[in-house]
Amino acid sequence: MKSLKHTIFSVYMLAALGLSAQVPQQINYQAVARNAVGLVLANQSVSVRFTIHDATPTGAIDYQEVQTGLSTNQFGLFTCAIGAGAPVGSYTFPAIVWGTNAKYLQVELDPSGGTNYVDMGTTQLNAVPYALYAASSPAGTAGWGLTGNTGTRYGTDFIGTKDTINLMFRIYDSIAGRIEPGNASLGYLALDNNTTGSVYAREDTHACGGNAGETSDV
Repeated sequence: MKSLKHTIFSVYMLAALGLSAQVPQQINYQAVARNAVGLVLANQSVSVRFTIHDATPTGAIDYQEVQTGLSTNQFGLFTCAIGAGAPVGSYTFPAIVWGTNAKYLQVELDPSGGTNYVDMGTTQLNAVPYALYAASSPAGTAGWGLTGNTGTRYGTDFIGTKDTINLMFRIYDSIAGRIEPGNASLGYLALDNNTTGSVYAREDTHACGGNAGETSDV
C-alpha cells in the first residue's frame, strides 16, 4: 500500500483564476492515477476526497468534499475542480478564510470509484489563488472583505491595529474618525483642528458628528 501511496499521483495545481465580479469558488486540479506498480489507470472511473486543513497538515478541517465518477483518459489523467464536489457535513468552500494561516490539501483516492479511500498525502497550498484570497480579504490585508465576511472567529478576527499606530477612518479621502489611547472621534473632520493634547485629540476627548470639535483648543 505504501508504493500505491507514492506512485498513484502526479499532481498539477492549476490556480490561474482571474478576478471578476463573481469570483469562481473553485480551484482547478489535475492528476495522473497509477496503480501500485506504476501503471496508469487508463479509461476508468475514480473517486477522490479532498480535505483542506488549517495551519498544519493535520490541523482543523476548513473544508472537505468528495468527487465521484471522475473519468481518466488513456494516459490516466483526470481533471476536476476543488469546490465543485459534494461537501462533507456542513463545510462550505466559500467559508474558507484564505488570508488566515497556511492551508494544506489532503488528497484521498479510491481507484475503483467507490468510497474505500487511500490517503495520498498532504501538501501545503503555497500559492493561494489570488481571486479566492481577494474574495475573503481586502487588498493588502487579511481577514475582512468589502462585501461582508463569513467564518469569523471571536477573539481572533478583529478590525484594528497590532502596532503602535492609531486607527484612522476616512470618507472622501478626508479624516472621518480617529481612535487612540484615551481619545476617540467619529464624524467628518471631527477634531480636525484640535490644537492641544495629542496630535489627534486631547486626552479623554470624545467627539461625534460632522465637524464636531473642529476648532477645539482645550
